[in-house]
Amino acid sequence: MQIVKTKDTFNINFVYDKASVDADREAKFIVFGGQIARDVFGGGPVNLHLCDREMAMFKDFGYVKPAQAEEPVPGNK
Repeated sequence: MQIVKTKDTFNINFVYDKASVDADREAKFIVFGGQIARDVFGGGPVNLHLCDREMAMFKDFGYVKPAQAEEPVPGNK
């Protein structure tokens, strides 16, 4: 994972296997990004990306909204 701050926005780049990405995993990344925005960056702006091992972005989720309190990760109970 790489975190890069540009002005007031945090860009979070996760290294992930492109072949393993599906709609369910994308939803989990978005929720996780929202939890990071809330719990780590105090609700500040966060952009979320998936990258290959060379840090080349292959999926741009854009801005992720900070999670609401106790928002569960999809698929987990």
